[in-house]
Amino acid sequence: MDYFDTRLVVLVTSLVALLLYFLASVTLVPYVARGKGRTGIGWMLTSLLFSPLLALVALAALPVGDNPEPINPFDADRP
Repeated sequence: MDYFDTRLVVLVTSLVALLLYFLASVTLVPYVARGKGRTGIGWMLTSLLFSPLLALVALAALPVGDNPEPINPFDADRP
């Protein structure tokens, strides 16, 4: 194996590790958001747009939501 092959292996391995970290972080954010009474999909999109770590820090700073169930605007029985 020459020098360029070794560098390519290191580069590909690093990119795969970074991708796995990013995917794990993005899938963790909705679980934390739902646990705090927030919308999981909204926070997942926020973590994709900005950063999963930034979204987790923002979720940690927010208080627990009052209503864990989302409001359905088409529900006739809601107050």
